[in-house]
Amino acid sequence: LEWGGVGKPPLPQLFSSDDKGTGCFDLKAWVWVSEDFDVFMIPKMIFESVTTDSREFKSLDQLQVSLKEKLSKQRFLLVLDDVGMRTMMTGICSV
Repeated sequence: LEWGGVGKPPLPQLFSSDDKGTGCFDLKAWVWVSEDFDVFMIPKMIFESVTTDSREFKSLDQLQVSLKEKLSKQRFLLVLDDVGMRTMMTGICSV
């Protein structure tokens, strides 16, 4: 893990556009995380990114168990990205 804004996005972008990199992972998810994130929302967004299942979960534990079942024994690339918020704020502040 590194500080935001130090060039991590180009690496996952290579994996998502390069055939060699794409073949390494069974699943890929790129999830945008806002500054006022919800502990329940992040795993839910990850789950929705790696499945077509749109069920509602009654608890965080139930969601985590389902996510673990989906991701176990699979190679996956997960990017939690907060750059969108900084980019948006920079654009607003420079106007």
